[in-house]
Amino acid sequence: MDEGTRHDIETRAAELAAAVATHDLPAVRALCEPGHWERSAAEEYGRLLPQAGHVETLGTLLRRSLMLIETPGWDFPRVVFEHLWDARNLPLLEDQRMFTLVDRAEIERSGDPERLARMRTKLEAQDAAAGLVRALTAHDEAAAAALFDRDLARWDDHSAHTPIAGIRRAELIGSVGPRTLVRVWGGASEHTIEYLWRRAGDGMLVAGARVFERRPGAAK
Repeated sequence: MDEGTRHDIETRAAELAAAVATHDLPAVRALCEPGHWERSAAEEYGRLLPQAGHVETLGTLLRRSLMLIETPGWDFPRVVFEHLWDARNLPLLEDQRMFTLVDRAEIERSGDPERLARMRTKLEAQDAAAGLVRALTAHDEAAAAALFDRDLARWDDHSAHTPIAGIRRAELIGSVGPRTLVRVWGGASEHTIEYLWRRAGDGMLVAGARVFERRPGAAK
């Protein structure tokens, strides 16, 4: 992707974050493709905007961007959207995926076996990602590497981008199905990593990872 397109997507992501923060539903709609708005965005943002508090962008990757929204009093206290932009058209928001965190203990206490079965993959991915966060913050490279499926994802590639010794803080901020988001702070830099997990024996391993960069000076 050329630098101009990346800048355009960063700018549009910042405009969307500002519209959400000010609860400006018409401005959000103006940033969405009509098909996406009618398909799901109108309902999602219509429910979400009245509850939106702090909003910030978390970086971009090609045509994708991340936006974190604090939502006190809503179904979830925080959500993170992964947005897909149509770079041929201004760009406009083409699709989105919502990441949230759920409480395993609360779900297990509910005693609802269907709910637990429905949430199984999300819960297992969250548990695995929490283990990875502990390894990253402890600078335990062996423990972190052990959570990568050697046939599908290379820890060496990941650690080259994110030197474990330089990590000051890491936080699990969302999940959807087998995907999780981990926000990482290191030195003066910050980025968010989307991990894709697969079942392996009694646990889960990383089958893929992609990094969303928030560049210095990019709009938040």
